[in-house]
Amino acid sequence: MRQIALFLLIFSCLLDSRTAQAAALGDVLPGARPAAMGRAYTALSDDVFGMFYNPAGMANSDFTQVGGTVGRMLSPDGNVAMVAGAYSRPFPILPGATVGAGFMNAQQSGTEAEKSEFLMHFSHSIKIPQIRLPRPMQYGGNVKIRQAVPGRSKKVNKVGLGLDVGALYDSGGTWQAGMAIKNLESGVGLPTPELALGAVYRWRKKIDFATDIHVRGGLAEISPGIEMDVLQRLLKIRFGKGLSLDGQKQISTGLGINYSPVIIDFNMNIPFKGLNHPSGAYQISLTYKFGAPPFYGRFVGESAREAEDLRGTILGLEERKKTLESQVEAARSENTGLEGQVQAREGRLRELENRIRQLENDYDKKGYEAGHPKPEPPQAPKPKAKPPAKPKAPRRTGPITHPGRHVVKPGDTLRTLADIYYKDATMWELIYDANPEKIERGLPIEGAVLRIPVPRKR
Repeated sequence: MRQIALFLLIFSCLLDSRTAQAAALGDVLPGARPAAMGRAYTALSDDVFGMFYNPAGMANSDFTQVGGTVGRMLSPDGNVAMVAGAYSRPFPILPGATVGAGFMNAQQSGTEAEKSEFLMHFSHSIKIPQIRLPRPMQYGGNVKIRQAVPGRSKKVNKVGLGLDVGALYDSGGTWQAGMAIKNLESGVGLPTPELALGAVYRWRKKIDFATDIHVRGGLAEISPGIEMDVLQRLLKIRFGKGLSLDGQKQISTGLGINYSPVIIDFNMNIPFKGLNHPSGAYQISLTYKFGAPPFYGRFVGESAREAEDLRGTILGLEERKKTLESQVEAARSENTGLEGQVQAREGRLRELENRIRQLENDYDKKGYEAGHPKPEPPQAPKPKAKPPAKPKAPRRTGPITHPGRHVVKPGDTLRTLADIYYKDATMWELIYDANPEKIERGLPIEGAVLRIPVPRKR
């Protein structure tokens, strides 16, 4: 169905407009809204005057409606005065169905032609299992009585029964398509029958691009139209190709005020040849929808919806904020744990460094002991009985090489070591300068391996 609607739109743009014919009194239909859209109304037909264009458009109507319209069309052949009324209501016995009635009368001065019709309307929607459509198909029909004075003399007055049938599909999204066969009747002197094909494309839920193709007697006429919503659907601006009454080409414009439950529509046709040309049209329609919500409720509803959307956005941002705060807190906890691990590893590293230094000292000590075995003490003569004397620091025996190493033993001092290795206790500073890290409080650390540097000459 969507492809069909697009095809109709494209086909209507490509079709040669020279196939169109001049409109006559029999083509005049009521309704300022469809007139402002250049009769491109077959795929819409959703107001009370829609039953005159496509009887399927009134299906699933939610409210009882009553409307009236008056209009005047100018033509060099004679001005046309038109008046019409329509009534529709939901059919309670059959959910989704709509019933109604309509009446119109148009008279053209100069030609003394006249057309009147009274119709009874019914429309409904049905789900067709053989066609895979997500929404039901709308259908409808009119049974009508038509009376016409086709000539310039009122002596000819013809009355006959007529029938209109139509179908419409609303995708519920961006497009609609409709078809109607109108004026299936016994001859009353008016052009019959007529096939109307229509399609609508809805852009951003604000602008409807509509196109109709009207075929009658082997001739075709294109009817493009557009309708734009303004101020949250309070106002509607319309444009279209005006009805070429008696061959006078016109541009159709209009304005709709949705002052729900009252709807006011106005239409004006502007002739191609200028405003001063004796052609054009004016029409005004008034519709009342019983039980429809007031127009200001739509503004409140839109504002409430926007406020609710904003509230949802704020709640989403607050949830996002909480999530980010939780992530930051988790990151801080993880950072604290990592800092503890770093500190623990730094402490472990210091322990390892101390252990390495200890191992180096042990290695130096063992290397020194391996290269300098302890000498055997000489056999000392038996001491004579003498008073005890103050013990002296032992002197190293054997040859002394420089530089050397010395393992600190209990009782060692820098002066005694200088006396042992240099034969001069005053040279203790040489040993201190070579081993500052192994000296505490002026005494060598017991067990440390001291480096004995080469003595410098004074």
